[in-house]
Amino acid sequence: MKIDFNNVRRQAINSYNGVIDILNNGIRADASGYNCTKVYVEDIRDHLNDLRQAIIGIACTYEENNADFKCVLGDNETLKEFDPGL
Repeated sequence: MKIDFNNVRRQAINSYNGVIDILNNGIRADASGYNCTKVYVEDIRDHLNDLRQAIIGIACTYEENNADFKCVLGDNETLKEFDPGL
């Protein structure tokens, strides 16, 4: 099996940019003048899940006989899910 690693990296970039757009659009000053962000779970969930999948693909990609390019996600290691209750 082969994977288009460039596509995985592009997906990660697009998902990251989606998260940043949502966070930036939610920035508001609170009562004390500090900036904070309000984000609705529904607005950010898909972007974070897509980013998680891309990171898993990147982390698990390896090249045989190349110690400098190995799978970095251990067998018992996972990436946390955002809003896992749904």
